[in-house]
Amino acid sequence: ALLFVLGLVFSVALGPVLLGGRTGGDAPLEQTSDSGPPLEAFFLVSISVDPHGAFDGLKLSQAGFTRLPGIRSVVSLVRNGEAVDMSEAMVAGDLVVFRASAEGIVALRATRGLRLPYEAELQRLGARRRSRAVFEVELLETSGLIG
Repeated sequence: ALLFVLGLVFSVALGPVLLGGRTGGDAPLEQTSDSGPPLEAFFLVSISVDPHGAFDGLKLSQAGFTRLPGIRSVVSLVRNGEAVDMSEAMVAGDLVVFRASAEGIVALRATRGLRLPYEAELQRLGARRRSRAVFEVELLETSGLIG
């Protein structure tokens, strides 16, 4: 029992020093009962605005994306590879970057007027594409796999 108490006191007293105590700036996001899953449960996903779709010409604020289940936020609007002001109207080919859960990604894929930016590559896989897998990876410029 004495060793347990000494271990507990040691852990409480020196734990923050040994593990690096948290300061206000890097504290985790606080969870409230209605805030949903933690931020780590969300992915960044880019979805393309379909030409002549329902969202072509609409502003992000008018589209109502954050009302879809699993959508945490709209992160940015990208046109021709550059971020544009999110108050501008969306045009065909724009990429809308979302922070979404897996449920949100499914909801986005099911929304008419939006499509995956790599839809053409998926179509090239043919009829049996469900039995195949497509992976996307990001490598550092210094990686030995490049070259």
